[in-house]
Amino acid sequence: MMRQFSNFTPRDIAAVANYRYRALFEGVAAATTEPLVIKAFTIVFEDLLPVRVAGRIIFGRLGQVMEASIEKRDYLDQKLKNVAGFTTDQIDEGRRAFSILDVDGEGELTIEQLVDSGIVETVAELLEYKSFDDFVEKLESDDKGRMNFETFMVGLQRCADDGCHYNCNLNEVFTEIVKMMEPIQEQKRKTSVSERKKRASAKYDSMVTAFGEWEDLVPEGDGRMIEVLRGCFAGAKK
Repeated sequence: MMRQFSNFTPRDIAAVANYRYRALFEGVAAATTEPLVIKAFTIVFEDLLPVRVAGRIIFGRLGQVMEASIEKRDYLDQKLKNVAGFTTDQIDEGRRAFSILDVDGEGELTIEQLVDSGIVETVAELLEYKSFDDFVEKLESDDKGRMNFETFMVGLQRCADDGCHYNCNLNEVFTEIVKMMEPIQEQKRKTSVSERKKRASAKYDSMVTAFGEWEDLVPEGDGRMIEVLRGCFAGAKK
């Protein structure tokens, strides 16, 4: 199972729309680079039946999420290339910017969200629009003012084509969006979960802290549980 997770590329993980699932994949990807963590996981999986059963269920669910995400990404990527002439790099940068803007993790943005974030004003300037209102009117949305990733990308391309006197660099636009929104993304990780999940997160953080304090107390020698402890310490450092 861990070997299959290690085969997911950063680009695959970035395609996962739900940021909590995305964070989980990122964490597992980091763990697969640490041999002590892999060894500890193997021992726990082999020795503890409840962990083995739960692990298979979780692995199956995560596999479905990743498979669906990759399939959707490939379909949208090809469509954006055909419709708007985007390159793979531009689509990847746009997806990263969109995922940060999508504070609620619902796969949609509203014009109001874009305006309130301050992004619209910055992007309008980068695309050489003299009028803020003219730029907003070019961004197509549904009757509720919402747009998904596809309409977001096509809308920006249209704005670039109509607004720029020269060839605009949309990569610069996406980079600026990410730069502006990263502090908000960090805040989102801390606040956009239920109280129950916040308590679970706090409990997990306390365990990671405890492992840091106990590292010098691990007895010397061999043994399966000793290997598990070493893996826990290595994982806590990640």
